Amino acid sequence: ARPASRPAQTGVARVQKRALVFLLCLGSAGALRQKGSEARVQDDSWQACATEGSPIPGAGLVRFGWGMVWVEKQLPAGAACSVASFGYDPTPNILKTCQCAANNTKDASTSHRPDLGITWSFCGHEGDTCSCPSGNIRFGSGSRWSSAELRSSQPSVSCEVANFRGEDPAVGFAKECWCEDKQESSPPLAKVAIVLLSRHPPNFHRWL
Repeated sequence: ARPASRPAQTGVARVQKRALVFLLCLGSAGALRQKGSEARVQDDSWQACATEGSPIPGAGLVRFGWGMVWVEKQLPAGAACSVASFGYDPTPNILKTCQCAANNTKDASTSHRPDLGITWSFCGHEGDTCSCPSGNIRFGSGSRWSSAELRSSQPSVSCEVANFRGEDPAVGFAKECWCEDKQESSPPLAKVAIVLLSRHPPNFHRWL
């Protein structure tokens, strides 16, 4: 009778293992859906408006590049979506595109912008004085930035390379300072619960 119980135990172990894999996959899918939702929110601040070589339909703030690498500039309507218009090739040997700020105005750089889940507010051009209530400031242009954290006794800072560890994130470009907005509450994190009922729990160290 004892040897006959081994196949039954083996069958139970297989079911347990499949249930564990299913739950892990379910949790991963939930995390991916959350990340995808955050990415869509972030992309809402920019809209595709021209392919490389074609004219830009309206005046305002435009970024030029691909993927996570961009350079930004205020351009007039009809300007070409090209390296010549932006003065810099952010992704050499790769076909690029132009995206216009969603709420484009003549002075779109004064708007709030979400970036990687953080909302930033424009607080000064290079050489201006930036006052930042949250204390977290970034300095740069396009997708190239250096960051600094203000001391509690330092309400403002001059928007220049010297105040960002002497690092120039975008050499040859006019830079700006942006202040991180204070967040009321952090977004909920994806959670996974694994429930497994068994008299013989699996060896997680061996499985994972």
